[in-house]
Amino acid sequence: MRVVFRTDASTEIGSGHVMRCLTLAHALKESEADISFICSPLPGNQIDRIHNAGFPVNTLNDSGSDADQSHSILIDTKPDWLIVDHYQLDAYWEHAQRQACDQIMVIDDLADRTHDCDLLLDQTYQRKSDEYRQLVPEHCEILTGTHYALLRAEFAQYREHSLSRRQKGTPQAQALQQILITFGGTDPGNMTGQVLHTLGYYPSLPENCKLVVIMGNQAPHIEYVMKISHDFPYPVDILLNVTNMAELMTQSDLCISASGSTSWEAACLGIPTMMTSIADNQLLALQILSNNKLVLKLDPLNISHSLISQLNIVMKDSGTLLPLLSRRFSQICDGLGAQRVTEHLLKSEQVKYSGSNND
Repeated sequence: MRVVFRTDASTEIGSGHVMRCLTLAHALKESEADISFICSPLPGNQIDRIHNAGFPVNTLNDSGSDADQSHSILIDTKPDWLIVDHYQLDAYWEHAQRQACDQIMVIDDLADRTHDCDLLLDQTYQRKSDEYRQLVPEHCEILTGTHYALLRAEFAQYREHSLSRRQKGTPQAQALQQILITFGGTDPGNMTGQVLHTLGYYPSLPENCKLVVIMGNQAPHIEYVMKISHDFPYPVDILLNVTNMAELMTQSDLCISASGSTSWEAACLGIPTMMTSIADNQLLALQILSNNKLVLKLDPLNISHSLISQLNIVMKDSGTLLPLLSRRFSQICDGLGAQRVTEHLLKSEQVKYSGSNND
């Protein structure tokens, strides 16, 4: 089976689209699919990361439209599946590729535009398929919810260990020894710096508490974050382009993050999380998770004040609150979504060939 992904990353877009496509690409490769990507060389792109993961990339340029260039690439490839994960592309672009591929899958989480596709995935918690029914063709299969969240295999592998160490009464559940801070690959608004600055003046963390900061190596505010971490009252590890996020989350007692794809990684591992939004498309997930008391919400417009308020709540009874948050959060995602989506793609291929043989 040949599969082509059309997705992008940049300093402005972030790296989330590429990362979840890479997750699905690896799952498909396990089923011996032939994988390639189509990307634009935007500032802060992740093309090298895709290459390093073992997948070829066709790079677009300024000489023609996105649709025309992509069509030329796809005509030569003739993929069984074209998988599109891009907020700037819609039914018009997808329809233009119809003759160059067998089937089209769209990964979306906005439900704000029409699509011409055969399979649609939205991994947002509590998203309903009815929200897309008028936006896609009648025959389109719609997969929604965190049951299909695209997580790397490592998260399911670490899940049992991560959950067991957070159960009420265990020594780890009563401590706050490591806090993980992650706001995506680029964090253009420097939320990481704001959180670090606030924690530097917070007096009530345990003396042995350690901060682990995760950033992409093209994040624009790395130097600022490194600068303020010097002479910090707590040890700070700044890690770039990590490949062991599941291990780091499992080792941590609290996560401070944005409500993007990291949400489902944190849920799978049951790590208690303080969460805010760093982009408009993250507001819905933040509100839903907060309303269901699955995370502690941080106000993106007043991050310092809300962070201090939530830390005060946690410090009053961390041995009870952290295990409770862990148990609730872990129930919404088991880390097997990529395998489930892969099964849907493979099943559709089998049905297609079965139908052809019957003709």
